[in-house]
Amino acid sequence: MTTHFAVRQRSVPAQQVVTLSRRLRVDGLPSFIEQELKALPHCVEAAGARITGIPFVVYHGQVNEDSGGPVEVCVPYSGSLTPGGTLTLREEPAPAEACVALTKAQFDFPGILEAHDATCAHAVAHGQRGALSPREVYPHDWDGLNDTHPTGNVVWPFVPQKG
Repeated sequence: MTTHFAVRQRSVPAQQVVTLSRRLRVDGLPSFIEQELKALPHCVEAAGARITGIPFVVYHGQVNEDSGGPVEVCVPYSGSLTPGGTLTLREEPAPAEACVALTKAQFDFPGILEAHDATCAHAVAHGQRGALSPREVYPHDWDGLNDTHPTGNVVWPFVPQKG
């Protein structure tokens, strides 16, 4: 049965992000996200910079049993950082976004794909796809949350229709 999601629109400001990318299939995704959502903020703080926003994961390609990404974990920051090794620094533009809030249980694959489909459909109905890829936003530490707790968002950036 298809879940019906309450899709809302929002705007986010441009922000500097430190990122780590990897190509991986769906079976490696949860551990990669969990590990990097904990490690990247420590890298930012250890370098003397400050975390300024909510971490998110960008999907630059399909991630499933057959396709491996790429996937990019991003942490917004301010201050001075030096890229190195596998870390990249870049500016994330200020998009309009179609957004759906999910519980922890709703993040499970393949069910989460319905939330991606809902945000994509909203974006297409209200504008056109821009250059930015879909993403998942993780404002909460998952440790200690149960399956019914609000946990994060699935987001589809888009360019709104004018006028």
